Amino acid sequence: MRLNLSDAVDDLAPPPPPCFFNRSSWMLYLKSAAAAQNHKGSQPVIIVAADGEPAFNTRLNYCADCTQAKSLEMQGKGRCNPYHLSDDPEPVPAGGWQASDTAAPPRTKTQQAQDLPVSQALRWQDAFERLVTHLLALGARTV
Repeated sequence: MRLNLSDAVDDLAPPPPPCFFNRSSWMLYLKSAAAAQNHKGSQPVIIVAADGEPAFNTRLNYCADCTQAKSLEMQGKGRCNPYHLSDDPEPVPAGGWQASDTAAPPRTKTQQAQDLPVSQALRWQDAFERLVTHLLALGARTV
């Protein structure tokens, strides 16, 4: 039996996170991500159990496709919630992820980036983006 991922998204998708402006944009994003989920390195939107039963991936990192501009806008509006799909193991800091200066603990030799909890992976990414933004701002001042 072959599973139609688009139909599975229609049937299983939860309500959109607050950063999506409506259900229609959320569904378009999920269907696009589901269409790409079989490519190497793509995260699954729909997980198929051994018995063939589909389930929605509640660990889906929809923030991975967010731009820095959108992230900052949503944080400013209080609409950034990386844990909309699952329990929030760590609440978003008062100033949002971009304002957090706490660093994640260093990785062990066997730990891979994909093994890190989403909050730690986001902190590393955000630290890098803050550094790039800072360096670009410094470069713009010298011109």
